[in-house]
Amino acid sequence: INREIISSNLQLEYVRKTIQIIQLKYSEPLQVSYIADECGLNRSYLSRLFKDATGRSIQTYLMDYRMKNAVHLLKETNQPIQNVAFLVGYNDVFTFSRAFKKVFGMSPSDCRAAENNSLPEGN
Repeated sequence: INREIISSNLQLEYVRKTIQIIQLKYSEPLQVSYIADECGLNRSYLSRLFKDATGRSIQTYLMDYRMKNAVHLLKETNQPIQNVAFLVGYNDVFTFSRAFKKVFGMSPSDCRAAENNSLPEGN
């Protein structure tokens, strides 16, 4: 049995578990330290594993996942923007709007008003 293969498979399991936690709990105030605790790993070690495997930090992955869901909610529902912010894990609409504009180059209300669906999907 090759130790490197076992180690590599275990590392991928931690990455999968991190993604699964994000997908289940993205609407909650989610900290990297919580995810690391759930995996039974040191925060910086998990962060390095995740970045090596995905090319993105856990925080970036979480924000991208939240934004992808925000776009869906903005386009497919009539939820007020404040509710959308809350549903994707932001406690206040200003922080949400700032993050949304940073990712997509437009405000959530502009996104909702846009006729075309040419926003990036995120990951």
